Amino acid sequence: MSDVHPTARDGFQQGAHYDLHRPSYTDEIVKYTISRLLHTNNEGVKYTVLELGAGTGLFTRKMLQNLPREVTYLATDPSVGFLSVLREHSPDVTTAVCQATQIPLPDSSVENILCAQCFHWFATEAALQEMTRVLVPGGRIMLLYNNKLYKSVQWMTQMEAILDEYYDHTPRKFSGQWRETMESSPLVRFVEHKFMDGLPDMKGDKNFVVDHFTSISVIAKLTGTEFEGAVKKFHRILDEHFPGEDDIVMPLDSEFYCVEKC
Repeated sequence: MSDVHPTARDGFQQGAHYDLHRPSYTDEIVKYTISRLLHTNNEGVKYTVLELGAGTGLFTRKMLQNLPREVTYLATDPSVGFLSVLREHSPDVTTAVCQATQIPLPDSSVENILCAQCFHWFATEAALQEMTRVLVPGGRIMLLYNNKLYKSVQWMTQMEAILDEYYDHTPRKFSGQWRETMESSPLVRFVEHKFMDGLPDMKGDKNFVVDHFTSISVIAKLTGTEFEGAVKKFHRILDEHFPGEDDIVMPLDSEFYCVEKC
């Protein structure tokens, strides 16, 4: 039985569209993540890094560009379509289709688990039990997020209000439930949480901005007139604030969060 949320299942199908219209990750946060990786000599370790929810590999690619070749890396995602895009860009990385509650690895076989832009989808005690099962003692779970600064400019606040119309009870990073799950669990202990500035702002014309917002799961899952209606709402806001054809900037920051297995 699948534990993948229906919105993620239906909204994360168009891998190429997602890959083109989502922000990548800065060298700063990638190198910072690498500096926090645990390395042990534990017998039975199969992977230095297990990436859950790797999607189309936006974070995977940056990690592989900066990691030594001897580091063993497994990139996973529940979406076959997303993983196919990841494999196109990173054909040498080992991949597997799986979800966080059903990881096809032995106990204590992973040193680090990375979750980039995804942990809120499976922030449950059941997922943490499975994640800590495959981790070595003291193994680390690191969460990475690129955050759109919705409150920083009026037009972004208005775009967020449109998204709110469609979210309903769909898991959302900004709810903070993911952090509550981590900090209330006896399975892990807190290590570090920090924000990083310096993320290159996303920018493009109105169509690029709308394409970005249509890559968000609650919009991407829509069809027919409902999808067209959402697109019109996004365009209406952009036309109001940007009557010209100049590039539009979406401000962002990066977030790093780390716990380790008790």
